[in-house]
Amino acid sequence: FDFDDPRKARTYLEAIDGDGDLVIETTTLTDEEAEELRDNPESLLISDISDEATPSYLQALARHGMRSFLVLPIVLKENLSGIICLGYVALRGLSQEDVQQVRQVADQVAVALSNARLIEELDQLNWGALRALARAIDAKSPWTSGHSERVTEMALKIGRVMNLSAKELDILHRGGLLHDIGKIGTPVSILDKPARLTEEEFRTMRDHVRIGARILEPITAFKDALPIVLEHHEWYNGKGYPAGLAGEQISLGGRIFAVADVFDAVSSARPYRSGIPPQKAIDVITNDSGTQFDPKVVRAFLEVMSQEEGRSQADTAQDRSAAAPGMPAGSLTM
Repeated sequence: FDFDDPRKARTYLEAIDGDGDLVIETTTLTDEEAEELRDNPESLLISDISDEATPSYLQALARHGMRSFLVLPIVLKENLSGIICLGYVALRGLSQEDVQQVRQVADQVAVALSNARLIEELDQLNWGALRALARAIDAKSPWTSGHSERVTEMALKIGRVMNLSAKELDILHRGGLLHDIGKIGTPVSILDKPARLTEEEFRTMRDHVRIGARILEPITAFKDALPIVLEHHEWYNGKGYPAGLAGEQISLGGRIFAVADVFDAVSSARPYRSGIPPQKAIDVITNDSGTQFDPKVVRAFLEVMSQEEGRSQADTAQDRSAAAPGMPAGSLTM
């Protein structure tokens, strides 16, 4: 059953003597059907049912000629989480031992579902905490509101174009949300300064990458994300900071975030300047390909921007079409 809407479910159907193909169908229970299952938490035996009286959750089996059913609800924390149904063309007898064995299987499924739900809830809590922390970091200055989430979204788009694995994308996601966590240690007077920073202030600002790495270093779960935090200001030609790494000495995550971070930074307003239009921001990235940025990452970035431009044009065309209902395809109104 769907966790958010307990009446909606997916039905997985397979015949014992069939060819092994698994059929998956969607099911929506009525309130009465759900209540009947909750009232019979151990098992429910339904015999010789007619087509008109078949409950919605048994119709997939009924279409395969089943007329009798052993139904075993799976209830977790008083919520109906699943059902195991055995369908019979003709029920010639069902012993208590048979019912108990199937109930044992249902209980094992209940444990598996409970563990899966717990892992899902912990994962949601983890991502929620990361997003909250990212927003707390960005809230330190009104000029950086939403920066970490926007940069992370762009980095993930670039990563997908570069065909990164699910694990690599997960590292990008975690590292991206926290890539500026070191700015906790940067004075607001520097973050919000409307004039050019002094050399000493530049050194203080640049130190946020090392501070961020030190903050996250004790947390084992962020070990793989540390290079993103530490290296997203390194330059491809070796003239960045903090270590002056060059080329593929810089982690791929660091090279991706170098592009995503600068694109968002130049597109957004700062105390000392206004943001520039997207096309000019794209030109900034393109012009510094091979110097500040990895050319492979820049190519992926440009593909992302091209895809988004294509979607934008398609949306605009759709809006125009919707604004002129009834116009025949291919006609031109002047």
